[in-house]
Amino acid sequence: MGIIKGSLTFFRLGYQNEFNLSITEIAEKLKEYSFENLYDELRAVNYGFTPFLYPTAENFDEAEIFFNEYMLFTVRIDEKKINSNFFNIELEKKKKELLSQSNKEKLTKSDIDFLKNSVTKTLLNSTTPSTTIVEVILDSNNNFVYINKLNSKIFDALSHLFRIAFDINLYRESFAEILKRNLRDLSILDNLLNSLPTTI
Repeated sequence: MGIIKGSLTFFRLGYQNEFNLSITEIAEKLKEYSFENLYDELRAVNYGFTPFLYPTAENFDEAEIFFNEYMLFTVRIDEKKINSNFFNIELEKKKKELLSQSNKEKLTKSDIDFLKNSVTKTLLNSTTPSTTIVEVILDSNNNFVYINKLNSKIFDALSHLFRIAFDINLYRESFAEILKRNLRDLSILDNLLNSLPTTI
């Protein structure tokens, strides 16, 4: 659920570093760390920045990024899963083929590594990914990032992208931090925390 689908259900992430990039630099970073540029067919999980109206807008050269004081874009996350039992069956087949063709008695470690990469590439190429599109609203004036879906894998992908692209570290606010920011009388929070058996 997100803006494109007409819903305003969003999760808020924070960051403490100053966002000191110019508009041009931000646009270049989104291109540099785009899904297309970072994609690696040998990786089971691929992710990168994509335009807000992706896939209608395929790249950042034809996409709007800035809307008043906000930046809007998306992150595409593709995950391919290979069944470990099937992988081992295919790997054993390749081992036997290579032994037969090379007349070797035993395969070296480099032989096995080569076969593993070959089998991985073949299986990944034939596997349809599970694709997630995460809508991102960056509020650089208040150091907040709003996203329309969140789990541990999404958070890890976004955290990595923001760190390598913008040199900022995302964090998820705890319940206590949210209360501190919104309560005028912090003694209410202290009383609440002291009454609980464990820290929130």
